[in-house]
Amino acid sequence: MASGKTYAVVVREAWRDASASLRLDMTSDQFIFTSPIKDVLRKLRLRVEELPSRKSKCAIILSGPDGVGKTALVKHFAESFSQSDAEGLDYRPVVIASPTGKNDSDTLAKAVISACNWPVQLRFRSGMPSEDRMNYVLAQCRTRMLILTRADFLLSDDERRIASETVRFLVRLLDRSSLIVTLVASPTLSNILNSHPKLRGKLSTLFLGPIPYGKRWYRALEQYDAGIPFETRSLTAKGMPEMLHLGSEGRLPCLSRLTRDAGRFALSGAKRSDRILKEHFEKAFSEFRPQQPNPFSGDRDLSSLLAEIDRRASGIPDHFGLTDGEK
Repeated sequence: MASGKTYAVVVREAWRDASASLRLDMTSDQFIFTSPIKDVLRKLRLRVEELPSRKSKCAIILSGPDGVGKTALVKHFAESFSQSDAEGLDYRPVVIASPTGKNDSDTLAKAVISACNWPVQLRFRSGMPSEDRMNYVLAQCRTRMLILTRADFLLSDDERRIASETVRFLVRLLDRSSLIVTLVASPTLSNILNSHPKLRGKLSTLFLGPIPYGKRWYRALEQYDAGIPFETRSLTAKGMPEMLHLGSEGRLPCLSRLTRDAGRFALSGAKRSDRILKEHFEKAFSEFRPQQPNPFSGDRDLSSLLAEIDRRASGIPDHFGLTDGEK
């Protein structure tokens, strides 16, 4: 749910006049600021804004299970730092690059250079190694933080180790006095990196997990419900918070996809609706996860929904350290 688009002609009060496609784009483009997300954004910003002479030598691992919004979060963070000079050249205090299937330093350096989007007319010294080119471009872009998304591509095929050349590449990045390295990674890669002898003590971990059912989930839904171009209480009507938690497993990207697809059903057909209804979510979930039981189908009472949420949560640790009063 990264917020990269600008809807200059559409304000919250005028959404009824917008086209269906624009309304759906607005729905999926909402960024929800939960407490854990705000905490991660705050810590990342503090690292970027610290003086280079006082920079911590620790890289950052943004860890968490698939589908909780780690990549959307760092994209939102990078967009908040975009800058341009008087000549229109883009400076990139935060650069996001994605490793490919190869783990050698040359390929990784080229992926970083490509992500910097530096002018194509830039020429390098003949025979200049890719890693030196990368360092030069990062300096020209005034980059303070380099974020590697899809960092699990750095793992070997058996997903049990990380190549020695990749480790050396990461160590050299960490030794750059002005650069902060952030890896967006699964818990598996996080554990492997933290236990590696050459990286031990050089990494700090931020964890982002699904939102547990409770007050925090309600607050996220209220924020999202207020921002989407549909009637309010589309997401907060009786039973909807519970069904949406079961359908999304507390994962914001999944909630976004379900809501956009349900909005598509609401805005299509003879019974066009400005409110997203349970029947629209039922159709959306059937498309999204056709093999799974549909939490929006049938006429389930609140107690049965809560019982199923409790059953699912019984084996899931609370990563946010909530007190009983916050749940």
